[in-house]
Amino acid sequence: MDDGSHRSYIEKSLVAELNLSPSGTEVLSQGLFDGGISPTAEHGRFSVTVESLDRKYSTSVALLDQPKICSTLPRIRDKTLLTKLASRGIVLTDVGRDTPPIRILLGADVLGSILTGRIEVFTSGLSAVETLLSWTILGLGKKKQVVNMVTLSLQNFELPKIWDLEVLDIKDPLEKKNKTLLEEETLIHFKETIRFQGDQRYEFALPWLAGHPPVYDKYDVAESRLRSVTKRLVKENIYEVYDDVLRQWQKEGIIETIPENEISMPGHYLPHRPVIKSSSLTTKVRPVFDASFKQPGYSSLNECLSAGPSLSEQISPLLLRFRTNAIGVIADIKQAFLQLSVRPEDRNF
Repeated sequence: MDDGSHRSYIEKSLVAELNLSPSGTEVLSQGLFDGGISPTAEHGRFSVTVESLDRKYSTSVALLDQPKICSTLPRIRDKTLLTKLASRGIVLTDVGRDTPPIRILLGADVLGSILTGRIEVFTSGLSAVETLLSWTILGLGKKKQVVNMVTLSLQNFELPKIWDLEVLDIKDPLEKKNKTLLEEETLIHFKETIRFQGDQRYEFALPWLAGHPPVYDKYDVAESRLRSVTKRLVKENIYEVYDDVLRQWQKEGIIETIPENEISMPGHYLPHRPVIKSSSLTTKVRPVFDASFKQPGYSSLNECLSAGPSLSEQISPLLLRFRTNAIGVIADIKQAFLQLSVRPEDRNF
């Protein structure tokens, strides 16, 4: 909820999920926080009924589609704060790790009709504002953790302005904090779900983003890509080598054949292609899977998963440590990524 926005918005991916039909379009530009104005863009207009969880109140609102509403926001985990809220009859539903992302923004054109006028102010600086839909929390807690802030993403922002910000080394502290929090949650999720299996491999759960959009669940594109890849393999006389790698993976239990009765089940099929590295002493040709592949109206698998902390940031200090002594020792784990097994409930993706 953002009374600083004149209009209300809905994420385009949610429009596709709900299979909504536009009632019209509007062409407008958005005034931004620093006084800039975004390029003019066309937005679809949709009529959506929004309802409270207890179903005691519902209202029809006009929403404009927007590629992204806001970045990942921190979740309220402070049990003391939740207890204080509950003591005043305030119960929040969007708390904890599994809270889905924000995909609808209600602006000033809607807020006036749903605010009840009841506001509870806490000594920590937090304010709880009641609406006919639910309670919402505003402000900063004692730990200065932002618990509610909504900003429209900047689409097609002018490149010179972006360069200026980079030159000045200006970074959004909220975005950095949100990214860091998500990375920490992903690392915790990985540590909590990883298991050592009897076949000397580690099994883990995919780090799904809460409320992620759907992925394409048909195999026609992957099959089409495979046909074109096969033609290339035959033409370059490496079909047998590529096929041997896949058969070896199947023998080692890294991949498995899909039973006929499971082909129509919900899942996701990753296209793959060969990467040729003639200088390699072990695998000169290896399959690489395209997790960035997506169809119109759907998201890629990469967009639905949290990548976790960036390991590339560790390269510089690692290289510096090689300068501290006379001899540096390195080692390589054979097919390192293939030593990780995905848990059964995630394997269809």
